[in-house]
Amino acid sequence: MQFILEEDSDAGYQQRTEVNVMLSDVTFAIAIKFDSSGEKLTKSLALKHNKLYVPVTPSGDILDKANKIVAKINQTFNGVKHSISFNIAGNGIYTMKGTMTQEQCDIFTYELLFAIVNHPDLKVKIKSIRSGGQTGFDESGVKAGLKLGIDTTAYYPKGYKIRDLEGDKIQSREEVFKRLGYRQKRKIFCDMDGVLCDFLDSYLMWKRNHPQIEYPQSQFGFFSNLKPIENSIESFKELEKYFDVYILTRPSIYNLMCYTEKADWINRHLGFPVLENLIIACDKSLVKGVNNILIDDTVQAGQLDFEGEFIHFGSEKFPNWKVILKYLIEKSNIC
Repeated sequence: MQFILEEDSDAGYQQRTEVNVMLSDVTFAIAIKFDSSGEKLTKSLALKHNKLYVPVTPSGDILDKANKIVAKINQTFNGVKHSISFNIAGNGIYTMKGTMTQEQCDIFTYELLFAIVNHPDLKVKIKSIRSGGQTGFDESGVKAGLKLGIDTTAYYPKGYKIRDLEGDKIQSREEVFKRLGYRQKRKIFCDMDGVLCDFLDSYLMWKRNHPQIEYPQSQFGFFSNLKPIENSIESFKELEKYFDVYILTRPSIYNLMCYTEKADWINRHLGFPVLENLIIACDKSLVKGVNNILIDDTVQAGQLDFEGEFIHFGSEKFPNWKVILKYLIEKSNIC
């Protein structure tokens, strides 16, 4: 599950509303007052961009509502798309003026989305949820997406602006995370050669079989065909449950093929999505953040100047992946 927190370039509500409508397949308007300016705007934009618009009143039987919504989704998308995205919009706390609390909005929205996502008759997969982040049902949509483990994007007006009973407020990213009850994952930066893949074993094999080649790592296919270090693949995937895990690797600048071959290795062993988390840098101290963690087997590329915690792979304290994995999972539970 991925959570993306973004702010629009405009402090107004219209532009971010249109972006959320355009980037979603279905727009839900959960509201008590459908005649508010915000609800009129949301409906008009959904019609303008030919998106399925689903008005929902936050009362009545949840399962009955879910049955009707799922039937409508199936009618619209079954056979057309395998997966769709939701935009959760609706009345904010300011608009409802005490009629519903944020907690009541959260409970209703989660129960409705849970019933839809897990409905036995649903013919398409719900791949992601978007929201404008506003108090009330926007905020509830974000919380529900996170609780359901669905990729979620909160797209606020500039300044992460919200409007509660006291009026408009500007927030920091940290305040948004706290409001949503979202705990940011720490970042781990993992080296490749000697940590994820066995550089030394392949190097020595090349030297034995081709003693005339001075630098085996300069040969085509060298980096692409490295064998994984014992337990490295399983450990990397396990860490992804607890941390945001990136690959931070130093290139062999005399072998330009290595840039592509390292990406090829990642794609084949860790999966295509991990390529978005690939960083290639000669000086690893350029990656900033005192809360970050670096796993590396050498100290010759700025590792000792890394701002965060340096885990020296292969050292007496961290000799292998089993020890490192146990240490980091225990650490994640107390961070």
